[in-house]
Amino acid sequence: MGLTWLLSLPALLVAASYFDSPYVEVLSRNNFDEEVLKSTDIWFINFISANDQKSQRLAPKWNKAAEEYKGKVRFGIVDMTDDQSIGSRYGVTYYPTIKFFGIDKSQPPNNYYPGKKFEDNMKEAYRFAISQIEKLSIENKPQPPSEPPKIQEKANLQNSNQKPEQIIKKNVEVPKDDNTFNNAKPGQIENNMWIYNDKQIEEVLQSEQMWLICFYKSYGEVSQKLNAQLPRIAAFFKDQVNVAKVDAELNPQYVLKNKITQFPSLKLLKKNFEFEINSIIPGEIITIVQDKYDESKYQPKIPQIVSQSQFETSCRESICMIAFIPNLRNSDLEDRFDFIDILYDLSTRERAHSMNFLWAEQDQFSELEAVLGISSFPTLVSIGLKKSKFAVMKSPLNKIDAIDFYSKVLRGGVPLKKYISLPLIPTTDVWHISFESKRNEKNHD
Repeated sequence: MGLTWLLSLPALLVAASYFDSPYVEVLSRNNFDEEVLKSTDIWFINFISANDQKSQRLAPKWNKAAEEYKGKVRFGIVDMTDDQSIGSRYGVTYYPTIKFFGIDKSQPPNNYYPGKKFEDNMKEAYRFAISQIEKLSIENKPQPPSEPPKIQEKANLQNSNQKPEQIIKKNVEVPKDDNTFNNAKPGQIENNMWIYNDKQIEEVLQSEQMWLICFYKSYGEVSQKLNAQLPRIAAFFKDQVNVAKVDAELNPQYVLKNKITQFPSLKLLKKNFEFEINSIIPGEIITIVQDKYDESKYQPKIPQIVSQSQFETSCRESICMIAFIPNLRNSDLEDRFDFIDILYDLSTRERAHSMNFLWAEQDQFSELEAVLGISSFPTLVSIGLKKSKFAVMKSPLNKIDAIDFYSKVLRGGVPLKKYISLPLIPTTDVWHISFESKRNEKNHD
């Protein structure tokens, strides 16, 4: 009896790790058909085996994704340890296996295997879920008000026979009468949106938060039509992306400076980031904004070495701490951000203002690696171009040893080596997470 209980303990622990999340629902043969197949809800379902270590390792990521996408799609688990009847319907032979069940349950579910690209796979699946939500919203959209505004669409922008799309987030009340530009004052919030002017746009450009800005002309029919949809988009991204509108006629400074000539014009803005959205279709806007928001969340907090001029500027007058981290053939995204977070933690410590912190990817600057004698990754290097000296941390990059190395560099306790010259740094693109999505799509094709 006692031995049996001990043998079953790992399975109980795996299952319990999923049960920790209030956003993950437990499915079995007793409730699967009712909850999943007979509903129009959209589901991500994880088929696990409680005895499987990979299932256990996935649990924290699965719970995190469930919380992140709560209210938009439902997350469930099916434990195949004792009952394989559900999984056998869908050919599940590998654990864990993730399946996406859309609105039409007569269609076979899509597979998304976790592995090292879990975040990218979830992002791809979520994009498809957004299109499903849009489809459901259009099919079930409410009847228009008794006296709707008569807005004629421009033929060169949209088909004149096409009805305005209604993008409605579940459990979000959308104002019924928001199809005219009122006289709200700049800085005032209205229907989940901000009314902004030129001065406030300058503040947005220094913001760490992402903003979706609509530049419009109040007399434009297309501007009026998009304005009617903005509260829905704002409600969809509540607590994620701020939404604001700017009257281009009353606030021409930013418009003229950036040569905006077509209205309405949509831009995503934040500090050191600007992206133009070339669509006025709500569903497409939501997908684009969600993609860019997801990318921004996973952007490294420390600058990457991308050019000779940046390298010179950062490391000529100050000591640089550079993390050389493995490429993604030899590690995964989670490892990458863990290594960069170690560097970020150093940058927040006492006296860190006297240094600059950078990172570089393995093999991207192979000539520089050779001069510095770097042969294993990840590692941490201290370098000062003014005195042509450097030091390499002896152990692989980890938080404890990195703090120790950093402290010794500050007090001059690390033996320094002298170099004669360094190779030029070739200019390269700044890495961001969408590169991996594109690489995955290319490899899949």
